[in-house]
Amino acid sequence: MSDVSAVSSAYSSYTYSTSYTDNPSSVLDKDDFLQMLITKLKYQDPLDPADDDFAGDLAQYSTLEQLQNLNDQMEEMSGNFTTMNENIVGLMTMENTTQSLALVGKSVTIEYENDDGVTEKVKGIVDSIKFVDGTPKIVIDGIEYNLSDITQVSS
Repeated sequence: MSDVSAVSSAYSSYTYSTSYTDNPSSVLDKDDFLQMLITKLKYQDPLDPADDDFAGDLAQYSTLEQLQNLNDQMEEMSGNFTTMNENIVGLMTMENTTQSLALVGKSVTIEYENDDGVTEKVKGIVDSIKFVDGTPKIVIDGIEYNLSDITQVSS
């Protein structure tokens, strides 16, 4: 009976913070699990060690450690994807800028929908390029058009 009370007192001496109640998955980590396993081994009955599932506990610890390592790797990959997306957006902006600058002085045909939903066609010489919120717009006779509205380019 003293073994049971020793284990009970060992587990009851383990304290935890109530600040983790909002995120129950963060209450115990692999170090806490390992500490509990060591405490369990410390107070087990050496004459009857078969009562404890030591192999199962080790398997649980190994699984927990691998899941935490996988989570860390996924967080790192997420940061890498964010950086890659930012680089792709930057490259696309540069490409649009380069393409639009090459259109200055060229004759283009534009098709766009006006405010009434009617498709209009405009032909003209690109006078200049204007940047609106970092996006290049071509200017024909003082009116701005999107690059995506161009249907034909002539010299």
